[in-house]
Amino acid sequence: MAKRRAIVELETSTVRDETLAARLESLFEKNRTATDELRGVVSEAHGVLRDLRAEIKKAERVGPAIVTKRLRVEVERAITELGTATEETIKKASDRVNARFDEQMALLLGEDDPSKPSVVEMLDRLGPLVPILTSIARGEKALDTVKVLQRDPSELPRAKLVRLINRLK
Repeated sequence: MAKRRAIVELETSTVRDETLAARLESLFEKNRTATDELRGVVSEAHGVLRDLRAEIKKAERVGPAIVTKRLRVEVERAITELGTATEETIKKASDRVNARFDEQMALLLGEDDPSKPSVVEMLDRLGPLVPILTSIARGEKALDTVKVLQRDPSELPRAKLVRLINRLK
């Protein structure tokens, strides 16, 4: 009986071992399949990572060009706006200057107030005094200025000139 028990135990243990072996073999096969699948996934991930790195390098080369292009567009737009604003400012300033020159011209020609003589007319009236004013500007004495006027008979009377010179001193 002890032998029999040993044989039964041995047979039972062999059956258990075979069952265990079959389970282990099944697990090993599943493990191999999973390992093969993981290798495939890892290989695919490496490929994707390689592609991603290539795309990153491409983006690094293309990115600055895109930024440069965008920046160029913005700078051109800003320059165009500045040019337009500058042209408007220059036109307004030119119009103001031209208007001021027109006012000065009207004043010189006596067109601003017809009741007043023009600057040209006033200068014509001052014609005889020009040599006196020139002499005074040069720092000549009043008597020398009168002598200058005596050379030209068309000048104002001498008494009037002397009074004018005295007032200018």
